[in-house]
Order: sequence, then structure tokens, then C-alpha cells
Amino acid sequence: LGKMWNLANQQVVTIAKHSGPIRKIFWTEHPKPCVVTGGMDGTISFWDPASTTGTATTMPSFNMYGGGQQNTGAAFNGNPIYTIKCPGKILAMDIRGTVMVVIL
Repeated sequence: LGKMWNLANQQVVTIAKHSGPIRKIFWTEHPKPCVVTGGMDGTISFWDPASTTGTATTMPSFNMYGGGQQNTGAAFNGNPIYTIKCPGKILAMDIRGTVMVVIL
């Protein structure tokens, strides 16, 4: 799951999901403001952060080395704006303006 934490109001919202681990995640303004994720499932997906439903939950205490609480945040409709199926796992990817580079 890809999550977005709003540091101003301490809310956490699920904004992306794949059938395998998410390898890369970016914010882009192209084709419209959205989150782009690349997964080990071989897909690149574009997500609208406004696609969550329900109420976001307060951000849990977080320890990047483990021990933090699990929090699913608001309900997520799970439908990307657009998905690209690649012929292999996404190992690396970068976005600069309107150009995206992917290493499979």
C-alpha cells in the first residue's frame, strides 16, 4: 500500500496499492496532479489522491525500523487513473517533467 501523510494535520490516507511491493512512488503534475507508483508486480499506475473515501485517521507513531502501529487510514477505492503493464518487475524509475524512465 502507498500512503500519504499530511504533516500539517497529522492525517494518513491510503492512496495506492499493487499486488506486490511498491518499488517506487512519485508525485507528478503530468498528465494531471497525481501519484505514480511502480510495483514489483510489473505495473506502473497513476493514482488520484482524491480517490479515497471516508475519513482519514490520525497519523500513528512511526518507527522506520519497525515497532510502529499499523493504520490503514481512510477507505480506498483501489482504481488507478491509468495503468501500464510492463514485461517485468519495476526495478527503478524516475520522472522529470513529462518524461518517465523505467528500468525492468
